[in-house]
Amino acid sequence: NTVTSSSDVTVTVAANKGTLGGTRTATVTSSTGIATFDGLKINEAATGYILMFTSPDLTAVNGSSFEVTVGPAAQLRVTTQVAGATGGVAFTTQPEVTLQDAGGNTVTQPPNTVTVTATANKGTLGGTTEATVAAATGLATFQGLMINQADTGYILTFASTGLTSATSASFEVTVGARAKLVVATNAAGAKGGTVFTTQPVVTLQDAGGNTVTSS
Repeated sequence: NTVTSSSDVTVTVAANKGTLGGTRTATVTSSTGIATFDGLKINEAATGYILMFTSPDLTAVNGSSFEVTVGPAAQLRVTTQVAGATGGVAFTTQPEVTLQDAGGNTVTQPPNTVTVTATANKGTLGGTTEATVAAATGLATFQGLMINQADTGYILTFASTGLTSATSASFEVTVGARAKLVVATNAAGAKGGTVFTTQPVVTLQDAGGNTVTSS
């Protein structure tokens, strides 16, 4: 028989590995003997979840086993960070972005297009700045991304229509290997048999136009 007295009931996950969120304690309404929970959710998609309900001085009770399925696409997450960044040369490790639901589970669905921009510093982002999410894996892999100017604190932002964007970890673009010569100062004041009044100056640069200070 339903007992119409007031007490608190707490819920926990009794099986599996996801995290239970929401309001995990509910008060039994004295007039009805019912405790109704609000906003409960589990982040990780898996089978065999069981909720355990406890209340002081009472025997705990388990709910039926249930499954948490992968939800609709809600966000992007950077799963491979940039590495090996030198001026004007494609990163040796290109970034990868995963399509996820609100709980962080990988979503495999019809392709989404992901765009990338550089959100910090003053260099120019080059390469293929759009990538398509593979429907089979939920992964978007970029190709040939590079930044010309050596500097610290670069951050990439990844966006797709209707989804929460993602940002990369901060990274540095270092000066690369010597790649070209650039005339910094042209000759001037040239008269026959006389030293130019302005002598030419040539700068050694990497592929991104950064001055290389090694011989």
